[in-house]
Amino acid sequence: MRPIHIITPVKNSIESTYQTVKAILSSNISRPYTYTIYNDFSTEENTALLERYSKELGFELVNLADITTNPSPNYLLVLQRCQQRALEANADILIVESDVVVRPDTIQSLADGADRYADCGIAAAVTVDEQGEINYPYEFARGEDGRDYAVSNHCSFCCSLLTNKLLSTFDFNELN
Repeated sequence: MRPIHIITPVKNSIESTYQTVKAILSSNISRPYTYTIYNDFSTEENTALLERYSKELGFELVNLADITTNPSPNYLLVLQRCQQRALEANADILIVESDVVVRPDTIQSLADGADRYADCGIAAAVTVDEQGEINYPYEFARGEDGRDYAVSNHCSFCCSLLTNKLLSTFDFNELN
């Protein structure tokens, strides 16, 4: 069973990140997974909170200030590091932004959905607000509730699984 490397990039949005972490760690996931938060130069106070939460909740914390002097945002660096780690482990990558609270079955549904399509590169969940209304940039998905379908002209990484097939095909070091 192919593992999933779940990642959340963070900069100072600690309250929403805490909710994101709790939702991910209480998800129903049958695949082996690791969960890593990439702290992109949060304040000292917020970095200390993330370090405390990492110990309490059991996720890996990577403080980007320990590996680069490049100021935030460091999304490209995170993607490149994650791709390397995922390829070494024959894993998929799931990006969950720090303001996304997944439902208990979201992660497993994304993994299962991606597995159903041999050529799937990215499987994404449509995010909704607290009232259940579809968030930007997913308005195109209105009326498609509960359905898997292919799109080729929309891309957002709010909650997206990058398959190992994609990771093996495209070198993120070529991204600008």
